[in-house]
Amino acid sequence: MLGYVLTNFIVYAIVNAFTPGPGNILALNTVTNYGWKKGKPLFFGIFEYSGALKAQIR
Repeated sequence: MLGYVLTNFIVYAIVNAFTPGPGNILALNTVTNYGWKKGKPLFFGIFEYSGALKAQIR
């Protein structure tokens, strides 16, 4: 169980480090409820959106 919790926290911390706002809460909820494997499309979407948003601001 400790490994599962640690893995979820690491995924959450990585997403949290690069994305602003509500994506952080959504990532934490998704990892907790569904795990890393089922949440991958969401994480990549959050990364892609935050990158596109930052590109538009510049």
